[in-house]
Amino acid sequence: MHKKSMKKIVLILVLITICLSALSSQTVASAALPAPYSSGEFPEWARVLRRFEVISIGVFPVALFYTRVGFDLYRYSTNGFESQYLPWPFKSEYSYKPETSVYNQEQLQTMLIAGLFSLAFAGADALIRWIPRASDN
Repeated sequence: MHKKSMKKIVLILVLITICLSALSSQTVASAALPAPYSSGEFPEWARVLRRFEVISIGVFPVALFYTRVGFDLYRYSTNGFESQYLPWPFKSEYSYKPETSVYNQEQLQTMLIAGLFSLAFAGADALIRWIPRASDN
């Protein structure tokens, strides 16, 4: 067989496969979708716990960023405002660089502080949402 005829055959087979899969997926897609969750399907404590989890995980990167900026500002002020210790937006190639080891004390402290802040933020959200419900009972 020639290369051109092989390419045509492969192209026709691919088009047939795409058309058949599109036709079959229309009938299967409606039957394969699960029913949406109802309002009483999960207990209240599970929804509260899920919201707490989502908020604390979502706040963590932002808290980590601001914690690291705070550490940079602290290092800059305690070292006499030397240009070597300028905080994040003003750092250069000659600036102080903390160790990149996973077991670096400063890195562990920033992760711990950011984690505690994100848990506190999610806890405050849970309290704010829980207090009106408790007063209704």
